[in-house]
Amino acid sequence: MAKCSRCGCDYDKDDVFLTHADVSRIPVDMCQDCLDDAYSSGETGIFYDTCEHCGKSFDVFEEKSEYDSWLSDGAYKRSFDDFDEILCSDCAIVEMERLNQDDESDEDIPAGCSACGGPYPSCKSSCPMFDD
Repeated sequence: MAKCSRCGCDYDKDDVFLTHADVSRIPVDMCQDCLDDAYSSGETGIFYDTCEHCGKSFDVFEEKSEYDSWLSDGAYKRSFDDFDEILCSDCAIVEMERLNQDDESDEDIPAGCSACGGPYPSCKSSCPMFDD
């Protein structure tokens, strides 16, 4: 049994779990209730993970704050927690820029063009959509 550094209760470390950070990298002994409280309030210095793209070790909430400040202009809509991989803020920003660029390039293609799968715009000469 371990003693929680926050509330002083005894708890079994094997019963502690997290879905958004690596529980083995928490630098202090904390029971599940105290971890949940710390996570929901966004405390820094507790939750760490490793970026699956670049291998950077990072504090989850410091990186989330950095990513969110980059998104403050409202141009991008994907939250830091919405990626399918664990990413640091730098890699998440690069991925968000790539996704946004893909969305912008799709906006230039006329409706119906994506259905044929042709190499727009070079397909225009053989497409009935562009016959005059």
